[in-house]
Amino acid sequence: MSGTTRSSLSQSQQLILAGQQLQPNDPLYNMVVVFEIEGCLDTDCFNDAFNILVKNCDALRTVFTHSENKTSPHQSVLENFVYPLPILDFSNTNNSTAKLQSWIDDHKQIKFNLEQCSFDSALIKLAEEKYCWYFNQHHLLTDAWSTGVIFQYLQSCYGLIKNQQTDVIQPLPSYNSYLSWETQRQGSKPFLRAEKYWQEQQSIPFTASSFY
Repeated sequence: MSGTTRSSLSQSQQLILAGQQLQPNDPLYNMVVVFEIEGCLDTDCFNDAFNILVKNCDALRTVFTHSENKTSPHQSVLENFVYPLPILDFSNTNNSTAKLQSWIDDHKQIKFNLEQCSFDSALIKLAEEKYCWYFNQHHLLTDAWSTGVIFQYLQSCYGLIKNQQTDVIQPLPSYNSYLSWETQRQGSKPFLRAEKYWQEQQSIPFTASSFY
């Protein structure tokens, strides 16, 4: 795959991917958030801000593939990745809120092709000065905390574009830097102590809990 940066999966990613492979047709790890935006919105500026977000966030440009023997998954950051953001208009419907909920119910069940993209997104107009940004991401790459970081960054980019200050936009921290940190941590003394402790705990006989 040309134009990519390849790396191994973290431990948590390996567990999540294994769970997804056991239930390939279920959206077990889809994380849907909908941000309400009130006031006058420049949709062109929002689209430009979204493109900058994708360009500067390597997690959103990451895809997952397997080696030729199908046993070793790895992730690759696509350098030249484009996501055309749909801009939908529900403002002319009789009940835009109900239309939005129906649309979300359909789209939140999407099965991601992780070899191509790990998120789904759209900007939806509900009224003259009311919009929603729909963002559905696979848990392999993001969590609830990072979702807030992503939205704040998008919001910041939008404001800087409106004020013609795009030259001061900074990239988000690289996800690959976290992977490097985790790899180094696995050889540290605290990690080895914790690993030894839990290995010892696994060898202790136990009685399964009964809940019913």
